[in-house]
Amino acid sequence: MDPDSRVVMHDLTFRHEDGEVLVGRPETGVFVAIPEIGAEILTMLGNGMPIGMVGDQLKLAHGADVDLDEFLDELLAVGFVKAVDGHDTADDGVQQPAGREWNWLAPAAAVIFSWPANALWLAIVAAAPVILIIRPSVLPRPGELYWTSSSSVVVMSTTAFAVVAVLSHEAAHLAAARSYGITARLSLSTRLGDLVMQTRATGLWNVPRRQRYRFYLAGMKWDLFLLGAVILARASLAPAASVSRFLGAASALLVLQLAWQAGLYTRTDLYLVVMDMMRCRNLFGDTVAYLRFRAGTAVRLIRGRPRTARTNPLDAIPRREHAWIKVYAFLMVPGSIAAVGLAVLFGVPFIVHLIRSTGHEIISGSVHGRWAMAADGAITIIFEGSFMALFIVTFIREKTRPRDR
Repeated sequence: MDPDSRVVMHDLTFRHEDGEVLVGRPETGVFVAIPEIGAEILTMLGNGMPIGMVGDQLKLAHGADVDLDEFLDELLAVGFVKAVDGHDTADDGVQQPAGREWNWLAPAAAVIFSWPANALWLAIVAAAPVILIIRPSVLPRPGELYWTSSSSVVVMSTTAFAVVAVLSHEAAHLAAARSYGITARLSLSTRLGDLVMQTRATGLWNVPRRQRYRFYLAGMKWDLFLLGAVILARASLAPAASVSRFLGAASALLVLQLAWQAGLYTRTDLYLVVMDMMRCRNLFGDTVAYLRFRAGTAVRLIRGRPRTARTNPLDAIPRREHAWIKVYAFLMVPGSIAAVGLAVLFGVPFIVHLIRSTGHEIISGSVHGRWAMAADGAITIIFEGSFMALFIVTFIREKTRPRDR
């Protein structure tokens, strides 16, 4: 590009926040934070001003030269530039799927976030603790997950309920996105040792901060409503009834799901709330980069190697975020270690016990002609093995695919 070159941008959105400008291309779901002077450049380019004239205007207004070539290279990299001197850019490699409209959720969104729905939510959630005080026996307990003696029935029923609970949790996020006219994308992901479903809505950056919390908390709000409804339903049944015992397992699953969302050491719903409240753009990713930098520096010192001129990742991040990144680092490290430790201490013995017990069922049932027992063990192995395989495939796919720009 030369001083006479003219640049045409795609349709971009601008939002001023925290001394920066959030610029986005909604059709690709790509949003970046740039300084105010960057927005000036985009405005002048959008008005058809040649690159050389843009540089002259900036020097006149700010008294400094701006490296427009580097800035334009970054705009090209994120797919914001549509054409240069009348030639379309080949940005197919940088476009990311923006997600689906989920238009069919629009009527549901209007109902879910209406005042009658909020009143019903409050009534159910407020009634549940009262019932727990009156009937302590319906208090959710982890041991109730094994609500019947058949391992296959336990696995299939709890798995089915967990899938329904997760899908409805994500549907609440989708409805929240739809209520603001934002596209969203569902996908499988992993968090340490957990297989999770996530809803991504990058267009949320185009929404005022106070309105984003509806999206962040929609899933947990639904979980609380479902937990309250399950507790109330269970309290109306006889304790020994099969449905009552299953509802006990369901309530325990919901409590575990809510507890997991409170784990701030990884990217959970409450993490998103904290990240936005702290005015951080990518608290988790920036903290990981900072910890790697500190660990690399420490390793070189221990080995007695001279310090190299490595760039501290905090240098490229607004100063207001530095303190929060360092604080979050002290939460992320022990939290991750504790999560992995608990998975090893409890998860591994559970898997070993499951393999032994189901293996015994299969062998004993086959030898003695008790085919129902053998089938019970086989179904359990197939179900658990399928989810483990899905976790491994998802983990490998995440580690090998190119990261979103």
